[in-house]
Amino acid sequence: MNSNKIISTLKIKMNVIKRLAKEHNYYIKEKEQSQEHIEIMKINKRDLYDIKKQEEIFGENHNMVIDSRNRLKIAKNDLEEFLQEEDMTDIPETLLLESRDLIY
Repeated sequence: MNSNKIISTLKIKMNVIKRLAKEHNYYIKEKEQSQEHIEIMKINKRDLYDIKKQEEIFGENHNMVIDSRNRLKIAKNDLEEFLQEEDMTDIPETLLLESRDLIY
């Protein structure tokens, strides 16, 4: 693969990791907010049906946190394999450092 193609592919893989990390953080915050909402509902003695529905939402948020973490892990492994398999001699050092920072 020529160096321009390698750089392009590397940037795409890096952007995927950045997007998935942002998404993962969003789901974590959403899960925390959902948990807080449930606690407030229980304190205010809201209807049990409403609390149960909110707990279902919390469960879905929890599953999304797990799913987004797994997708992020796969993307990081993909980038790591790419860095090991391709010849990176003509790739700018700053790009390589940034890509390695995303993995670890």
